[in-house]
Amino acid sequence: IKDCSDYQTLVQLTNLTGQNLNSYLFYSNQQYYVNNLPIGNYIIKYILIDDCQNTSFCEVNLTVIDIAPPITVCDKNTKISVDHLGKARLFATSLDDGSWDNCGILKYEIKRKHDTCGFQLLWGPYADFCCLDIGKIQHVSLQVTDIHGLVNTCHVEVEVEDKLKPVITCPT
Repeated sequence: IKDCSDYQTLVQLTNLTGQNLNSYLFYSNQQYYVNNLPIGNYIIKYILIDDCQNTSFCEVNLTVIDIAPPITVCDKNTKISVDHLGKARLFATSLDDGSWDNCGILKYEIKRKHDTCGFQLLWGPYADFCCLDIGKIQHVSLQVTDIHGLVNTCHVEVEVEDKLKPVITCPT
């Protein structure tokens, strides 16, 4: 009579096509951990083998998703100057001061808080300003969207300036 009460546990990680992904499995302190597994669907298979080579297994579906929005980092303040037509354009990327995301950033967008020039208050790659904004602090938001559609925002104060010298044409 053989005592079969001792057993060992094996764990296997595969994708849905059966590809072995055990390189993402780590064993520490008598527990298995998954580390840096890309977003997707997987199967974890637990296998028990006793000393008599009897086996039993179960499978667990594992879905890795991105739930972390981007970390936005903005300039607190910025200045822009109107051109000879009395217009200025501020691009969203110029407000970014090191925003990041665990999966990757898809886009940067900017939106004004108030419209003094008749421009629309929509998210886009840039925001326009005009002479009516000169000398006033304008508030804008930077919105960062990651590759899975998660968003986060930060806010910037914009000082609009007119640094161009006036031009005069003398009568002849």
